[in-house]
Amino acid sequence: MMNKTINIPEEKKEAVINASIEEFAKHEYKHAVLENIASNANISKSLLLYHFKTKKKLYEYVYNYVYEYIEKIIADSNFYKIKDFFELMEYSFYKKLEMMEKHKSIFDFLIQGYFDESEDVKEIVNNYKNKKQIDINSYFKNIDKTKFRDDVDIKDIIEMLTYTSEGYLQSRKKMTNKIDKEDMIKRYSKWMKMFKQIAYKKKYL
Repeated sequence: MMNKTINIPEEKKEAVINASIEEFAKHEYKHAVLENIASNANISKSLLLYHFKTKKKLYEYVYNYVYEYIEKIIADSNFYKIKDFFELMEYSFYKKLEMMEKHKSIFDFLIQGYFDESEDVKEIVNNYKNKKQIDINSYFKNIDKTKFRDDVDIKDIIEMLTYTSEGYLQSRKKMTNKIDKEDMIKRYSKWMKMFKQIAYKKKYL
């Protein structure tokens, strides 16, 4: 990940981030144009490259910025008070939806990045996923693990939920190239119930 202490005025940095999100949300990585980002951020392309060096490093900076922004919104004062794993997953899901409704370009940016075939983007996304694997214990540190069956590993449930969500996104992308919010809520609720049946001891169902 790039050093977050980029020597650029905060106002300009915010303008670059917003312009980058808009450009990368509208276009695949290979078709996104740095001149457009610079123009919309009201800086020169040479200054943009002076601070971020390459298109890939700019994308990486923005990608990590967006996810850290989302995490701050999700992991609020209520987040660590929730003891039930599935209640916490549902809380996180709805917080993401709420945020993405307010900032549609962020949602479009993440979806575009998720399906992008560029090797640069794939590398950045995979690096982030690997980093999140390391952070998993801190996110779920207050979860009541006694509710889980003895033969169930929480990490396996998280992995299955992730694969299920990714499969859904891929199928929607192929069919309509759009994500239907109501359909996604309906399916997510169904998955939660299904995985809860698999993971929890009977007395907690």
